[in-house]
Amino acid sequence: MAGANYTLSFYFSSDGSPMELEVLFGSTMAFDLVNLAADSSPLYQFYSATVTATGTTTRLQFLGYQHAGTYNALDDVSVVDAGSGAPEPATWLLLGSAMFALRAARRR
Repeated sequence: MAGANYTLSFYFSSDGSPMELEVLFGSTMAFDLVNLAADSSPLYQFYSATVTATGTTTRLQFLGYQHAGTYNALDDVSVVDAGSGAPEPATWLLLGSAMFALRAARRR
């Protein structure tokens, strides 16, 4: 939905430079990772950002470059509703039902 906020997250690893990974959400650049340091056993790093949808569908793009003989690795990509933090109505109903059942059981 246009204007809705989402949490974009993923794991990324690279074994050398030169390299670059651009992450676009719609026309907005969420990440621009350039020449990340590599060690003897490259580990995945976690990346996360809040992004805003620009329409009913918003394109997510990963544009990568690496030098020949090296690699970029991408894993566990997730885009979830960032939400307002307020519980859903069904959550309130479940909580109310549980409290009612506890009160009824206590009276017995």
